[in-house]
Amino acid sequence: MQTSDRTQTKAPIRCWNDLAYSADASDEQHAHLFVPEGEGPFPFVMCMHGGGWTSGTHHGYSRVAMPLAQAGFAAATVGYRKVDHQPWPTPLEDISAAFDFFQEHAAEFHIDSSRFAAMGDSAGGHLALMLSTKRPLQAVVSVSGPTDVRPPVVTSMTKPYLDIGTHPQYSIEEITPTASPVVCIEKDSCPILQILGGKDSIVPPGQPFSLQQCLDKLGVANELRMFPGEEHSLIFDQEEDVRKTMISFLKRRL
Repeated sequence: MQTSDRTQTKAPIRCWNDLAYSADASDEQHAHLFVPEGEGPFPFVMCMHGGGWTSGTHHGYSRVAMPLAQAGFAAATVGYRKVDHQPWPTPLEDISAAFDFFQEHAAEFHIDSSRFAAMGDSAGGHLALMLSTKRPLQAVVSVSGPTDVRPPVVTSMTKPYLDIGTHPQYSIEEITPTASPVVCIEKDSCPILQILGGKDSIVPPGQPFSLQQCLDKLGVANELRMFPGEEHSLIFDQEEDVRKTMISFLKRRL
C-alpha cells in the first residue's frame, strides 16, 4: 500500500493523511491517522463518522480522533463506501479491511496490534458495534448508534433504515438481521460502551436498553451512559463530557 508523507501537527502528534487501506481504493476507502510522539506502541482506536450510511466523510472526524491521540491513543478516522451506491455489507467490509490494514502496518505506525478498539457516532457507532462481530476488538464505543435496523423501526427519520436494508437481490427482511448488532453480537464480544441522548428521536428509545439486556444475558461487559435532554447530535452538543466518558472507558479497557 502507498501511504502519504508524514506531516507534523501543532500538538506533539504525528499525522498521516489519506492512507489507502485497500487495493485500488476509492476516494472513500482512506483514513487519516494520528499517533502520539514516542516509540509506543500505542493502543489504537478506529473512528467512524455518521451520516445514515449514505453520507458524511472521515475528513471532518479529526475533531474526534485528535483528542484521542492527545490522550495517548493512536487514532484513525476511517472512511467507507455508502449503501446507496454499494449495498450492505459494503461499509462493514470496508472498515474490516481498514482493521486488517492497521494490523498489518502496526509496527510501522507505532500501534499495539493487541489493543484495538472502535468508536463512532450514529451510523459510525452502529458500524463500530458491527465490526466487533467480524474482528477481534478489545473495546467498542457507540455514540448515538442504532442497534436494531430490522423493520419496522419507529423513528423520526426512517429513510436511513430503509437505505441500509435495500439490496438488489435480497429483501429488507433478509438483509437487516445481518446488520443489527442486537442480533449479531455474541458472548465472546469485547466490552461495549453505549452513549446516548435521552431525547434522541432517530434511534428508537428502547434500542440501547434492548442491546444492554442482550449483552447482560450473554455475559458481555457493557456500560450505558444516558445524557438526559440531549438529542442525536450528542457527540458534538456535549463534546467535552462525551470525550471524557469515552476516554475513561478506553483507558480502562485497552
